[in-house]
Amino acid sequence: MRIFRTMLVWTIAAAAAGGWWFLRGATSVTFADHNAIAVFAGPKAIDPERITSLRLERGADRGASRAFVLKRQGETWMQVEPFPAELDGYSARQLLSQAASLVAVREIPDADGPESAAPAAVLTLDGDGVQHRIEFLRRGVAGRAWLQVDGKRYVTESSLYERAVEMDPKEWRSRSLFPESLGRIERIRRISREGTIQLERSGERWSMVSPIRTRADRARVEELVAAIGKSRSDGFIFDQPTNLEPFGLAAPIRTLAVDYATSAGGTTTTRTLLIGAPLGVGSDDCYAMIEGIPTVVRLSGQTRDVLLPPDALLVDPTATSARPADVKRIEIRTKDASLELVRSLDQWTVAPIDGGVAGAALVAQTPAVEALLSALCVARAPEMSFAGFPKDLEVATVLLFGFDGKPLDIVRVARDTKSSRWGFDNGEGALRVHPAAMDVPLGLAAFTGG
Repeated sequence: MRIFRTMLVWTIAAAAAGGWWFLRGATSVTFADHNAIAVFAGPKAIDPERITSLRLERGADRGASRAFVLKRQGETWMQVEPFPAELDGYSARQLLSQAASLVAVREIPDADGPESAAPAAVLTLDGDGVQHRIEFLRRGVAGRAWLQVDGKRYVTESSLYERAVEMDPKEWRSRSLFPESLGRIERIRRISREGTIQLERSGERWSMVSPIRTRADRARVEELVAAIGKSRSDGFIFDQPTNLEPFGLAAPIRTLAVDYATSAGGTTTTRTLLIGAPLGVGSDDCYAMIEGIPTVVRLSGQTRDVLLPPDALLVDPTATSARPADVKRIEIRTKDASLELVRSLDQWTVAPIDGGVAGAALVAQTPAVEALLSALCVARAPEMSFAGFPKDLEVATVLLFGFDGKPLDIVRVARDTKSSRWGFDNGEGALRVHPAAMDVPLGLAAFTGG
């Protein structure tokens, strides 16, 4: 029995091996019979890296010819006709690669060629003074296509035909709204019916200059800068519209303008995104357009919200830009009294001020001083108000001085009589609001433990 099973296994294995060799031989014969032809070989070979311009003409066979012209610009490609638009680098490279590696199954005698008054499309490639022209005649059967090159007609596989004749040219374009290749972002302006918010870079720091002048939250702004560089549309809706009203783009609901600079620091270009009406009732997506590129695109609600965060999130939430380690002396002025705190190596002293003259100094409780500096220099306000400083709620003014004796900042302190919440304003027009539970020592007793 065991011998029988062994012989059966070997018989099946031998049959499988024989079948494999038979199919392998049949396949080899099939390919040999086809005699595949490299259309662009030898002196006619196409070097994709030397091609600088592509021209694709479509629709001549239907009497409605339309041309698309693509040009290389450094490492990128641009559509220059029928209007300027950035291209997706992969799509341009694919078109070049498929043309350069074009292989024909066989050459077709003229008598057997397709009858056509005009080709479905013509692709012309230019570079280094050499021009290559491919005429796309028609689709064949079994995934084949009929092409003509230099007066010769070929049957080829259909991938190049599909890309050049059937693929929507919109899909060749880049969906990036703000390509990183434009340079370094120096200024961001958000314009809406409520007003303008403007952020500006100075070295590695960011400031808000409109609607108020104040420090910007560097981490949040850098997140916004990164989001701008990565933002993409969700598709192309309509090219060269004659009327922008249906899309809400004649008078955009919001506008995002980004100024770019070269490495030398000079502003070179501005890229502006126009944001229009929602796509429809119940849709969070909206119409949008890059100014100067006549294509209406789809912008997802998520992308829009990332690009347009609430202005309060962009403001530095700390009361002052001074650092605790840089503070040598602190003056606290209240309606009833004033005092002075002075750093001496690893401890602080506190003294009352009467008539501008400091009295006898006492050793201050370091945790209380650290709590005050933390509240002013470190704590991030959970709320922000741009309504102005509430003078009727003012309880103190805190002056911070550096080791050189020069003032670092002046912070006014307010406290709501009902909620007991704290508010800090250093003259920038933004009130940083903190909860009532925050420890903000201000009186002499708070520093002496009396």
